[in-house]
Amino acid sequence: MGTDGNHLHLFLFCSNFRISLNAAPDDLAAMHVALFKALKSVNIADEAATGVVDGLQRYVESVVTYNIQAVQGDLAALRGEFRGELAAFRGEMRGEMKGMSAAIDALKHQVTLMGILISIVGLAIAAGPIVAKFIH
Repeated sequence: MGTDGNHLHLFLFCSNFRISLNAAPDDLAAMHVALFKALKSVNIADEAATGVVDGLQRYVESVVTYNIQAVQGDLAALRGEFRGELAAFRGEMRGEMKGMSAAIDALKHQVTLMGILISIVGLAIAAGPIVAKFIH
């Protein structure tokens, strides 16, 4: 392969690098070997090619670390938002439960009052004939 072919190989490798960031670790190792070979094919010294591959490794690690930290930050923000919404929901439910408790207490009083009134009416019906005999 001529020098132009070697440059083309190096160019294609570099242009596919962004796609390769999603690769599995074994694929990344193969990518490092491919980069080293591409650099060697354009007459880059071993030390310089190794430096480029090491630099690429550090770059990949920094990008991955940055992305992990960004995701962790997003998760922490979502957790905080969720906790806030959950606390607000709990507060609303406590308010609703107090309202329902007050309504149940009011119903209890109404039922008790209805019971007393029914008892008075029943007593009046039962005592009516007795009271009528005393009046006549």
